[in-house]
Amino acid sequence: MGKLSIRLSNSLDNRVRRLAEKVSTLMTGDYLAERAARGDRKLFEAALRRIPDVEPREDDFIQV
Repeated sequence: MGKLSIRLSNSLDNRVRRLAEKVSTLMTGDYLAERAARGDRKLFEAALRRIPDVEPREDDFIQV
């Protein structure tokens, strides 16, 4: 597939970028909803029960 390059004015470029961000946000929401619908709460909770209930290592904290 070829590549097409075009020049846009700054205002049009900004509008296209904002539109692309909105579309991406909507698509992400749809994707997450689809994944959630395929999920199984019981399997998720079973996986969580397999994780040890211990404090994180000292080097595994986020510094604030």
